[in-house]
Amino acid sequence: MQTVLADEMAKTLRFGVLSFRPKDITFAKWQPLAEELEKNLVGYHVELLPLTYPELDKAAKEKQVDLVLTNPEHYILLKNKLVTNAVATLITLDQGHPTAEFAGVIFTRADREDIKTLADLDHKVIASPSENSLGGYLMQRWELEKKQIKAKSYVFTGMPHDNAVNEVLAGKADAGFVRSGVLESLENAGQLKLHDNATIKIIAPHEVDTDSTRKIHSVHSTTHYPEWAFSVSRYIDPELTRKISLTLLSIQADSDVAKAAGIAGFNSPADYTPVEVLMLRLRTHPDELKYFDFADVIWRYREGVVMLSFFALLALSFFIFLIQANRRFKRLQRENQKLLLAVEQSPVSIFITDLNAKIEYANRTCGELTGYESEELIGNTPRLFRSSKNNPLLYKEMWQTLQAGDSWHGLITNRRKNGEIYCVLAFITPIINNGKIDHYLAIQRDVTEQLKAEEKIKQLAFHDTLTGLPNRRKLLDCLTHSIALSHREKKKLAIFMMDLDNFKMVNDKLGHAAGDDLLKQVAVRVPSCLRESDMMARLGGDEFVIVLEHIEATCDAAQIATKVIANLTRPFVLSNGEIVEIGASIGISFYPQHGDNAEKLIDCADTALYLAKNNGRGCFAYYENEG
Repeated sequence: MQTVLADEMAKTLRFGVLSFRPKDITFAKWQPLAEELEKNLVGYHVELLPLTYPELDKAAKEKQVDLVLTNPEHYILLKNKLVTNAVATLITLDQGHPTAEFAGVIFTRADREDIKTLADLDHKVIASPSENSLGGYLMQRWELEKKQIKAKSYVFTGMPHDNAVNEVLAGKADAGFVRSGVLESLENAGQLKLHDNATIKIIAPHEVDTDSTRKIHSVHSTTHYPEWAFSVSRYIDPELTRKISLTLLSIQADSDVAKAAGIAGFNSPADYTPVEVLMLRLRTHPDELKYFDFADVIWRYREGVVMLSFFALLALSFFIFLIQANRRFKRLQRENQKLLLAVEQSPVSIFITDLNAKIEYANRTCGELTGYESEELIGNTPRLFRSSKNNPLLYKEMWQTLQAGDSWHGLITNRRKNGEIYCVLAFITPIINNGKIDHYLAIQRDVTEQLKAEEKIKQLAFHDTLTGLPNRRKLLDCLTHSIALSHREKKKLAIFMMDLDNFKMVNDKLGHAAGDDLLKQVAVRVPSCLRESDMMARLGGDEFVIVLEHIEATCDAAQIATKVIANLTRPFVLSNGEIVEIGASIGISFYPQHGDNAEKLIDCADTALYLAKNNGRGCFAYYENEG
């Protein structure tokens, strides 16, 4: 079946959401988001479809869904079937704090004195909600694999994650895996305790992150990975995709949509490369490379050793063994050649270094990306393309992470041989041999264009498309910051609410194109009257807000208002040659006299604007406290 958008007459978008819990609960949680999308996508009906793993797989394969919200590992498995692109990443609430990442937790009962470290999990029974779960299995499994720890067995309890916790508490498993935030939710529900009189203890806990870039406040035991992905079919028109992206990015944490879903909104799409790499390492990725293990030969032919007493049979068996081994060896050579070609021809930059960071191998893409020939790279270190654009602490953190045996990923700004600056997403991991690190593998992808695209999306989300000025959302963010700064420094803050006199007459007489031209000229002329620290935003129509920081006295605001009004009375020459004359009226409120939050101060300035209009327009008025 072709996607619903293939038929130009069809107007339904099918929105598939992965459902772990009963479908009626999932429907109630995400239906407000479907309605918000439908409201912003004029002419389209958005149909919400809560689906289980198998149902969503089937729907994707048969192109029965156009929009998908699912967890990261499932997104990786689906994106080739559905032919989708991620356009946003979910922002969840972790202990009340917004975050676009999550991690895995490894835990046991508090009374298990025999289990204190990861090494103690060797040959233990471990409970997990699902072998397909990134936060409930794959993250933790990789932590054990890196340290060559093998569980005795895994018990997969099925979703939700609570089932794995109950399995451990009941003593049916020695330890368990769940995603971050689950244990705190169960503690809040009174089902377990993590602190006083604890019933659960965390194995290999990571320090709780509180900085603005990581933001995982719940207990966790693994590296961070990006949250759920919202993806859109590549068959959908790019303009419609842009509207979907803008709708998601515009969702506020205090909106009804966010409250219903228990989220804080959406971010621009995260990079899911670390998830793909993890799945490849654990051989759960659909494109995984299969490696031949020579130990299979010994195991398969161990029976021949029993026949040593029969010389003739031994000779025959040895001869057969040589033939088979030779065939397998040639097959192994072919597989290794395929692997080498895959790495050499990979579209991402790959290089391998020794423990001193000297490059021992670099593929073709690495040379193309950096501008260096292979012989220039070999024997050199990555300092060769280091730029001065990175914080020195970035390299310190990187090496501390790698030397501890963990993988590191992040954005690095490098310099090509010709001096050109470029940005890469780097994923660096230690290569462990016999329990010791002996090399480092670096995978780098050029996301320069992606960063430009993200900046364009942010520009659309936070700025007025006509004038380029900050929009209401950006204004509220900046004004809230300015209020906090003024409070800390004990300074005044002035807010102007301004609209244009006679603007409607220009619109009616000369048309909307002339009106738009005039608004763009106003957006250029007014800032020339302001200080560098001031800002101007457009609310819509001919309404503008100006924020003045560090006001010493009321007369300072009056001087600037007078200058702005005088400047706007000068004639404007439109692009069609028409000369128009307008004016401006301004209402002024002050922090802290008239309010201590952005909305209140804007409302007060708006009230003052009406006073200015009543006073004959072309002037300003201060807000007068009621009563």
